[in-house]
Amino acid sequence: MNSPETRHSLLIRVRDPSDHDAWTEFAATYRPVICRFAMFRGLQEADAEDLAQQVLLAVSDAINRWAPDPRRAKFRT
Repeated sequence: MNSPETRHSLLIRVRDPSDHDAWTEFAATYRPVICRFAMFRGLQEADAEDLAQQVLLAVSDAINRWAPDPRRAKFRT
């Protein structure tokens, strides 16, 4: 299953909750990936959409604590 490459500049922008364009782009990029993964694991489409919403909310709550570290996994993993 392919994961999109996330631009570091987008991750910086989504730290600003008022940057609606960044969040729109981030959600458009990752919601389908999360949903595909969830359905691959057996969730129904509606449940996958709910999960995607929960994941995106968790990201919005945690993004300010994220810092790039080349010794650790990439953001998307």
